[in-house]
Amino acid sequence: MKSEDSVLAAIAGYVDTLSFVALFGLFTAHVTGNFVLIGAEAAGFGQGVFMKLMAFPSFVAGVVVSSVLVKSVEPATPNRAACLLYALQAALMLAFCIAGVGVSPVVHADSMPVIVCGMVGAAAMGVQNAHGRLVARPGVPNTVMTGNVTQAVLDAIDILSPQVSADARAVARMRLGKMLPTILVFAAGAIAGALAYRHVGFWALLLPFVALIWLAFHARGGQMDMAAPKAASTTATDAATQRTLASAQEQLRAQIGSSTLPSIDGTAQVQRARSPVAPQLGLPEQVQYNFFAGQLQAHYTFDLFGQTRCANSASAARVDVQAFELEASRRALAANIVAATINLAALDREIALTERLVAVSNDAANEDRSATRAARSREPRRSSRNRTRLPSQRRCPRCVSNARLRFMHSRC
Repeated sequence: MKSEDSVLAAIAGYVDTLSFVALFGLFTAHVTGNFVLIGAEAAGFGQGVFMKLMAFPSFVAGVVVSSVLVKSVEPATPNRAACLLYALQAALMLAFCIAGVGVSPVVHADSMPVIVCGMVGAAAMGVQNAHGRLVARPGVPNTVMTGNVTQAVLDAIDILSPQVSADARAVARMRLGKMLPTILVFAAGAIAGALAYRHVGFWALLLPFVALIWLAFHARGGQMDMAAPKAASTTATDAATQRTLASAQEQLRAQIGSSTLPSIDGTAQVQRARSPVAPQLGLPEQVQYNFFAGQLQAHYTFDLFGQTRCANSASAARVDVQAFELEASRRALAANIVAATINLAALDREIALTERLVAVSNDAANEDRSATRAARSREPRRSSRNRTRLPSQRRCPRCVSNARLRFMHSRC
């Protein structure tokens, strides 16, 4: 997905800024800033050094768990690994939100609930940092912008420099086009995280939770699409099978989402009212105020005996059967095309051989005709006296006698 890096960068900036504002300068998305703050607090500047120290092993734990999950799946299914990592990060993000709401308002940096809250947030962002390293996909780093900003500046210099070749400028322009949106989205997410915490507190972490759930569903959909690759359909049956498969995949996604994920329902209400006050206080008879009310309900059904899991597995198997049927029809169509191509090539070869035989026969006939003409031209011609007259050409007796009389008269 092209927007995956942008969404992850927005989540990183959002969560990192929110945790920094809410948890006494704690960086959850990376550990470099925490090392700097630990050094500053060791000299007496700042507070909450123990929480920042505990964020480091939590971050490492998130990376370790992500590595174990990715290695447990097949190497040929990167989308499944991405789906698992998104689901794990979403669960940790929801736990971070609940822990933050539980400790609000945050007053003491060294209290154990606040430290646990920071550790959960660091583990969630550790999963996101490990995601880019464990799942092979084209993209840019989305949690730390230092390297991205450095590369973006270098690419901008290459684009503007006349000494750089055209190919190098094209590569720099393409790389800058990938990194610049990530940097801008990270900055926008950081601003949104600070503003969201000011207005709704730790409830603002529900937004990245929803975004991660959406990414997990999208990765799950990409895994299903890999089972049946899209190709050009040349028959009506193939097109109908493809539509049926797409419908089955959507139904499977809906079934998995409704049976394995919690359902969350939220309502909000705003009212403006007037309240009477005592006139002796020197205030107006009525004071106008705004009343904000919010309600969030979460419902989840535990699958203790595996009924839901087995039903989902059966539905997934039926979808796989339809995918295999579609692939079989495509391979049969390809086999028919190959057989027809082979037969056509054989017919073309046979026609060429027949034309060659006809040409050879014509050449042999021409040679025989030439030899006959040459033989006739070499025979000696017969004299007119020795020619044998045909019976039709012989003279009658009266003509012969008349010729003799004329011959004798000429001699006299």
